[in-house]
Amino acid sequence: MDDFEFVYCSLDHYAAEYRTYTSEMPWWCLPHLSPVVDKLRIHYKAEGVPFMCVLDKEGKLLCGDAVNEAMEDTEGARFPWRCARHIEEVLPDTYVKNDGTYNPTSELDSKFLILYFGARWCSKSTIFTRKLIRGYRALKRARDDFEVS
Repeated sequence: MDDFEFVYCSLDHYAAEYRTYTSEMPWWCLPHLSPVVDKLRIHYKAEGVPFMCVLDKEGKLLCGDAVNEAMEDTEGARFPWRCARHIEEVLPDTYVKNDGTYNPTSELDSKFLILYFGARWCSKSTIFTRKLIRGYRALKRARDDFEVS
């Protein structure tokens, strides 16, 4: 297995909190109030705490939601956590078409998938969905191998 390091990027407001919290940690810690922390937070889109991401040796993001990965894998069987698991592990056996029929997910095996998460109650989502529908219809006219799930 490749070498790895955990690095704590503190969002603590007070130095005393930082010292108390980091005194328990067996890994590297960036200094309290380091300007690098904010740059990393913005770059890797850390919008809440706890947040943990996994980077490769070049700094490329392997997993942007490693907290959930780690919480589900407390024994580290899938470490180093990569969010890009095989889609077969995540998708159900069937999907629902807009006509209400259930089809086997295996029909999607040879296709690129774009997973779109939205909600009718969210106005931004509703606006985006309308635009996406127009783009989807244009793509479907041009290609018969395009699906949005």
